[in-house]
Amino acid sequence: MKQLTALILVAVVLLTFGCGGQTTISEGPPTIQFEGVELGDLESYSAFLRVTLEGTLDGVPAYITWEMRSIARRDPLLVQVDGMVTRGREEPTSREFRLLSTEDTVYTFAVSGGVPVECAESPGIPGSFEDVLVDPARFIHPDMFPELERVTPDEWVNGVLCQHYRRENYAGGEMVGATIDLWRAVEGGYTIKLTVEATGNFYGIEGGFGGKRSQAAGHVSLEFDMRELNPEVSAEIPEYCEAPPEEVPLPPDVPRP
Repeated sequence: MKQLTALILVAVVLLTFGCGGQTTISEGPPTIQFEGVELGDLESYSAFLRVTLEGTLDGVPAYITWEMRSIARRDPLLVQVDGMVTRGREEPTSREFRLLSTEDTVYTFAVSGGVPVECAESPGIPGSFEDVLVDPARFIHPDMFPELERVTPDEWVNGVLCQHYRRENYAGGEMVGATIDLWRAVEGGYTIKLTVEATGNFYGIEGGFGGKRSQAAGHVSLEFDMRELNPEVSAEIPEYCEAPPEEVPLPPDVPRP
């Protein structure tokens, strides 16, 4: 019985601290300021963003959730963003969309209630690889963030060893009662995860909430996850849309319907 108890204790220690009982505290600043998603020398990535607003948008009562998944490749540029915007709590309505961006063209595909409502090309709109379309800064401007304080030891998040920075019960500027957690990769400094729970008035990097010139107020829950670093990237045009004109170049790994 004593031997069994000892084995259980050893197992608990190993599960808690890892083999050897060692923890990692990598070199890094004691505080950090969130300035948007950092990509460093990544060649591609897969990321997810969910934002929920419970309050008002342009003075109108609102309960809205934005969910977006992005996969992007640096060279040649290829970005696909799949999103859904859901409005209402009791009888929610939703609109799904897909943005497909190459170096010189953006295609927008949208579905509302299962019916295609938009399938169009928009030449001249594309951004760069660094212009992360699922960046939390589009909803909460970096100027709104306080300095975040280091939490040790390092932590594994999404399969990546990370430095953890945190701020609890922050009240300043346009936010009150905010709890913010940021994890960045020890190797490369990439943004791996960010969570925010806060109440206040919000604006994004383009002057409004979600990149629109709108006024948002209330409680915001935000979660950003970098799901994969340097994955293989391919994209597809939704089957419900007509094929884009043949004269518009698309990468060979983007099949036409």
